[in-house]
Amino acid sequence: MIRLKYRLETEDHVAFQLYVASCSKRIKRKRKMVKIGAPIAYLILAAIAFFVEVIGLGIIFALLAILWYFFYPKYEKKRYEKHYRSFVEDNLKADSNPEVVIELTETYISLTNKNGYSSMKIEVIKEIDETNKYFFIRFNSGQGLVLPKLKISNMNEFEKWLNLIIEKHKIKRNINLEWKWK
Repeated sequence: MIRLKYRLETEDHVAFQLYVASCSKRIKRKRKMVKIGAPIAYLILAAIAFFVEVIGLGIIFALLAILWYFFYPKYEKKRYEKHYRSFVEDNLKADSNPEVVIELTETYISLTNKNGYSSMKIEVIKEIDETNKYFFIRFNSGQGLVLPKLKISNMNEFEKWLNLIIEKHKIKRNINLEWKWK
């Protein structure tokens, strides 16, 4: 059994939300459509304006397409960060930085904090994600467990546990050490 005791910061929860969003096919598709769809629409409008010989308007639409393509993703990135930060802060108001105790065994993950105790069978783990700063254990229910690497006191023991449950329960492990929200 491995026992971890630590406090989760708002940043840890936000990182989990952003990671899950970056893996979502629906959100990826939506972001791509907005990034590419709007410039295409502006370029079509520019082509129409050039065709009807309203050159000034055509140039404006072409510039809007270029500006949108290069600058909207930066705005959107910040908007998602703000949205998830607000979501986390609203849902954790009463529990700002609660201390959590996690016990990891071959069959269960147990979690204790000031609100109570919960235990989940290893079989309900959907997948385990690893980034440069975190392990995210995602469950079939859509919930997840955030394990900051810096707060795991014995990484060797944790890695042994991780490899054991992955092999025993055929859990998918995603290693994405270069992940960064963009």
